[in-house]
Amino acid sequence: MSRIGIARVGAMMLACCLGCGAAPEVELPAPAPHQPVPAGRLQAGFGRADITPPPGLGLAGNGPEGKQARGWRTRLYARALVLEDARGERLALVTADLPHISALLQRRVAARLEQDGLHLSADNLLLSATHTHSGPGHFYEATEYNRTTASIAGYDERVTSFLVAQVAAAVGQAAGRLRPARVGWGQRAVWGLTRNRSYDAFRRNTPRWEIEVPPPGLDPVYAAVNPIWTMLRVDLARDSAGTDYLPAGAFSIFAIHGTGNSAETELFDGDIHALAERGLERYIDRRYGGEASLDPLAPPRAIHLVANGAHGDVSPDWPADSRCALPLLEPVRRPEGPGTPMAWDWRRPTPAARSACIGSARRFINDVGDSLTRHAIALFESLGDSLSDDVDLAIGFETLALHRDATQLGICPDPEVGTSTAAGAEDSRSRFAGWKFLGLLGIGLEEGGKAVASDPSGCQGYKRTDLAPLALKGGLPEYAQLSVVRIGPMYLAAVPVEPTTMAAALFQRSVGSALGYEWPAARRRVVVLSLTNGFMQYVATRAEYSAQDYEGGSTIYGPAEGEMFAHQLAGLADSLQRTGNGGSLPNRVDPMIGRPGADAGLWPHAEGPDPATIPASPAWVHCAADTVRGRWFGPSPGRLKLAGRPQVALEREQGGNWVVVTWDDDPNVEVWSLGSGGTRGWRYEVRWSAPPAGTRLRFRVLGETTGTEASGGCQPGAAATGTGQN
Repeated sequence: MSRIGIARVGAMMLACCLGCGAAPEVELPAPAPHQPVPAGRLQAGFGRADITPPPGLGLAGNGPEGKQARGWRTRLYARALVLEDARGERLALVTADLPHISALLQRRVAARLEQDGLHLSADNLLLSATHTHSGPGHFYEATEYNRTTASIAGYDERVTSFLVAQVAAAVGQAAGRLRPARVGWGQRAVWGLTRNRSYDAFRRNTPRWEIEVPPPGLDPVYAAVNPIWTMLRVDLARDSAGTDYLPAGAFSIFAIHGTGNSAETELFDGDIHALAERGLERYIDRRYGGEASLDPLAPPRAIHLVANGAHGDVSPDWPADSRCALPLLEPVRRPEGPGTPMAWDWRRPTPAARSACIGSARRFINDVGDSLTRHAIALFESLGDSLSDDVDLAIGFETLALHRDATQLGICPDPEVGTSTAAGAEDSRSRFAGWKFLGLLGIGLEEGGKAVASDPSGCQGYKRTDLAPLALKGGLPEYAQLSVVRIGPMYLAAVPVEPTTMAAALFQRSVGSALGYEWPAARRRVVVLSLTNGFMQYVATRAEYSAQDYEGGSTIYGPAEGEMFAHQLAGLADSLQRTGNGGSLPNRVDPMIGRPGADAGLWPHAEGPDPATIPASPAWVHCAADTVRGRWFGPSPGRLKLAGRPQVALEREQGGNWVVVTWDDDPNVEVWSLGSGGTRGWRYEVRWSAPPAGTRLRFRVLGETTGTEASGGCQPGAAATGTGQN
């Protein structure tokens, strides 16, 4: 690599640090702890809200390889389950199809719920991310996460406000629908769909705790995971009398990274979790919902929340051809004529190569989603005879001031990332992976190797931080919110990090010991809930930290961070045990300070003609052997009203009538924003893959234009209708 190339790479790596003084502080709301109101019996309610933003924002989770969203594949949702026991203790479980949860988001949602008088606050709200890497960013309280989780950098207040409103709406729905309930916990081992992506670091752990006994003959990489799918099934009473109950939904926890998609994707997508969510929802509706649940344009009646567990080093078993080649830095021109220095730019994979790897990833996601759905259905049905309304809740919550109390907590006072983070994880390598100075000398942009400090005597130990692109003070989280929650016989240990398999086992062992459970019983009674109520990257064990793979380099408060979390969680569990009445602790909600950075104004602007003046007619329709594609003109992305509203219905002809098959919340349907069409409006395209064969098909635009519905259709092999490809 030439000297110029290295200079360009270094400039890009450190660009996020230029001008990075201490960002202005903002106070995160500190709502008062909730106050139980006796209910007299167990009650539950579900809610759902669409959190799909308009195209144009950055897709977070893949760092510099994350693209700008140009549309959506599956809609993104916040799903909520509110539980209330006989004593009036109330708990909100929420999962959002987002890459992460920020403490800023959680605190502002809690403030909204308190304002609405729902007896919910920061201490009894567990807001978790599914961890899809195809969701929006720009809502973090930490400056550096707004700068670096995607290729489009910046905080956006409108994104945050939108998410706060929609998440609070989902919780409000659930709280407003409380009815007598019966619930039951169950677990099931799911092997072969996940593997440990940092197996060499995993093997350094001693003693080598047995997480679960794997099937005979399973490759060790596939056995080095927590395979347990944990589910809380919820049946709701048909009426207030509580004499007849109907299956209504479930809350699940499973360890799997949301990295089924290639980093080259340009669509919002809930990834594998979205299909597991929808799969069980549609099964419950078909079997128990009756005719009212069969409308393809209606949202599912049932709701399935899928949260992430001990997924820090656990990847879906994606095929190699689903990972696109990384961009290459190459000379592209001599801007000042022959003999002048070359200009350099990043060359992405060809469109054909990108299409191939994205398509492979989509097929894989569909297959894994189907497999997880079958497991979820089997577990859900197995719980039918074990449900009970004799279930109570208990909640322990605390806010840790990590920077201020570092000495007391036994961690490093300043959060820092290691150079290995610049390389990216195995799922999504960064374009900087493996770069060498002058093409010869390793500088730590790799997992292990030169990323391991030659002198591990400092607080950060084996972590090399001298070239880390995020090694600035004040830009990383300084607070962590922890919870230990009991729902009947099960305990949830909720953390704002991505724990590795063995770090989570450490949490389970510590909490279980505080509760009086011996190992291995603790691993069945204590479940780790990750990426909850905040985000502060990973936590690895002390042994894994020494390897300085991606997970160790991203453990920002040093090698003792995992032990610190385990100790604090155990303290919460012990305090719950000591309350004497089986209830919650007198939790205190402490204030926090965030530094999100200035509002970058990334939300798409409303531009172009007024929606009421846009003609309601498709511009182009085409049928291929396995795909229907149609284009139309509509409002600009900034004018779209996406939340909860179908934009396009896909239909087939049946008995002389048009019948809706699906809409733009289907894994086989993509909606693309193609750019401005001038006075005609904004250009959009729908792509319906694998549609029903042997019949005439069409798409129908449902947007708010002139009050009519635009439509256009064709049949494979027949002439298409439309007005040309414009």
